[in-house]
Amino acid sequence: MELYDNYLKYFDKTPNQQYREDMQEFVDESWDNDVLLDDIILEDEPRTFIYDNNNIKSVKIDSVAEISTNLAKIEGNYISVLFKDCSFEYNRGSMFYRPSIKSYYIVYQSTNAMRTTAKCKAIQCNNIIKWVDVSTKKIIEYPCSMGQELSSTTSQDLKFVSVANGRTVVIVFGNEFTRRLELNQRLIFNGVPYRINAIKNYEEDNYENRSVDLLFLYLEKSSIEPTDDYIRSIANFNSLEYLVTPNINELIDVKGANGTLTAKLTCNGEEIIDPRFKWFSSNEDVIKIDNKGNYKIVGEVGDTATITCLYVEDIKSEITVEVSDSAVEVAEIRIIPTDNYIEISKGSYKEFKAYLYINNEKQIGDNISYNYNFVNDCYSVVDIEDGIKIICNKPTTERLEVTFSNNTYSLSKVVTIKLKGVW
Repeated sequence: MELYDNYLKYFDKTPNQQYREDMQEFVDESWDNDVLLDDIILEDEPRTFIYDNNNIKSVKIDSVAEISTNLAKIEGNYISVLFKDCSFEYNRGSMFYRPSIKSYYIVYQSTNAMRTTAKCKAIQCNNIIKWVDVSTKKIIEYPCSMGQELSSTTSQDLKFVSVANGRTVVIVFGNEFTRRLELNQRLIFNGVPYRINAIKNYEEDNYENRSVDLLFLYLEKSSIEPTDDYIRSIANFNSLEYLVTPNINELIDVKGANGTLTAKLTCNGEEIIDPRFKWFSSNEDVIKIDNKGNYKIVGEVGDTATITCLYVEDIKSEITVEVSDSAVEVAEIRIIPTDNYIEISKGSYKEFKAYLYINNEKQIGDNISYNYNFVNDCYSVVDIEDGIKIICNKPTTERLEVTFSNNTYSLSKVVTIKLKGVW
């Protein structure tokens, strides 16, 4: 009877399905008996460089004998990564972090659905690419791999030395910021200025969705310019002035109080939309605060601590707080979603709910008004409970600014909306 049951169990599966299940069973049984085991941390979302320690995968790391990304021969440290889950998919351009050696990697060869195991190939990041995004004025910083293209086996014989006949190449994942890198744009690596003289993005490999998931930047050395910042390794940075301004009205310094701090970032006086800050407390026994600005006063009356709002490196602002025993009425407007910049595609909509908070307590009633910097047929507004719904009728180059206001406390918050096409 047992043989018959086993026969029936396999009868309703294709040979391919059965082979894959057998392979998964074999991998599970033999997984822990291997010296190649390691853990890696995946990005929360592909090509965002945002990591969560809960997003950990058990893998087996092995070396790769070749020095090729299958796209160009570039020197670097290549590895293969085998995932325990044989059905796991990991695409080219994704990044992961290896805590065991404190290093980032970029995937250049995706897992293959035709294989019975989930294996990808990656190259180790050995440098950092930093620049100021032309469109948003944000300072962008990502790990990257920098090496020489070994396309020629011969060398250049100069008068006193022979050098490799190869170009300097930087490999970085493709996202909304790296895709805006341009020809002749200047970058600084290891104290040496370069300019981009060629970009390969392999868009044609993803013709259906035109996804640019990996970029190859071909560099040549550039001249030194007076505005270059070789401390931060950012070309032409000294022509810009950044200022971080925390919203101190959101801070309640009473023992036991909690809330969320926000800040504004400007570059040469122009506000930067949706900057990413890091928040720190000089004394966690007085004020606890996380990277999103959520704080709690845990110290005793009279205790002091300093909160630091950091953008990058020394671009920051500090607030000194002394814990008090009497509450000061602090009012603020909170909007859901919390993003200051939103994109809405044609035919789509976004709902915004706004509330008045006093000392972190939500107030009941219709106490928020809405204003718009322009009115036309590109968008429609529908009133909903506790807020509004904005519908994109057609794209426009002009940014829609919605101001949420409360006249009693003279409060206002602005959300900038891009009304764009379907794509």
